[in-house]
Amino acid sequence: MMMIVGAVIMLQIIQQLHPQQVEAEEEEVAPERYGAWFGWPAGYIMNFDLFEDTAMPEYVGEAAPGTLESEAGWRIYKYEFDTVDADFEPVRLRYAEGNTNFDKVWDDRLEYEYS
Repeated sequence: MMMIVGAVIMLQIIQQLHPQQVEAEEEEVAPERYGAWFGWPAGYIMNFDLFEDTAMPEYVGEAAPGTLESEAGWRIYKYEFDTVDADFEPVRLRYAEGNTNFDKVWDDRLEYEYS
């Protein structure tokens, strides 16, 4: 049950940070292969490292299917949260080493600088 609630909360956060506009008469098209910046990534696997108390994502990683967590090939970003109107809300999105390259190691996510 907690996993479902966490997934729903995370989807809401991503939609808040990166809403997609779809015209009413147009058919919805899958997002580009560019990751969460445009919504859920198309064709990538994803990892989430959640805050323990809130089940909100702190670190998110995307990689091609089959990429091991111990090998380079991940794009990693970090959500920064703050209290907004008494709610814990995402306020910033920062990328590992300041870029969107798929050259990071998921297991090393805590060692990167985020900007």
